[in-house]
Amino acid sequence: MKKKILFVCEHPLGTTGNSGMMSGILSQLNKDEYDATLFSGNLQKNHNKKMALEPLPCNIVSASDDGDAFGKQKLLDLLGQTDCDIVLFVGHDIWQYSQVYDGLKQLQNSGKKFKTGAIFPWDIQNVREDWVG
Repeated sequence: MKKKILFVCEHPLGTTGNSGMMSGILSQLNKDEYDATLFSGNLQKNHNKKMALEPLPCNIVSASDDGDAFGKQKLLDLLGQTDCDIVLFVGHDIWQYSQVYDGLKQLQNSGKKFKTGAIFPWDIQNVREDWVG
């Protein structure tokens, strides 16, 4: 049975370096072993043609929510309602989702069996102590 992985990421067809990194990860993902879903922000409207020409090998759940571009609560709700094996944050600065880390731990403590990981840029000069934990 395939492992279900949820990537929390920028859209892989975007123009940022983080989008390119996610695109590279998807191009190398073993599709026989993993069933991937992306929790990703919407691409700009002028990229719709690119999306039509380059379909992605996975489902995309829009992260954007009213007043919350990153969909922090939406992510917690999604993980509470579905089963997945791995939640991997890709390319986001660690602070962008720092408000959900306690909620992720609560979901795991309530019986959700997903593992978490992150691949994120290390381009800040100072690390806040409340991020370390």
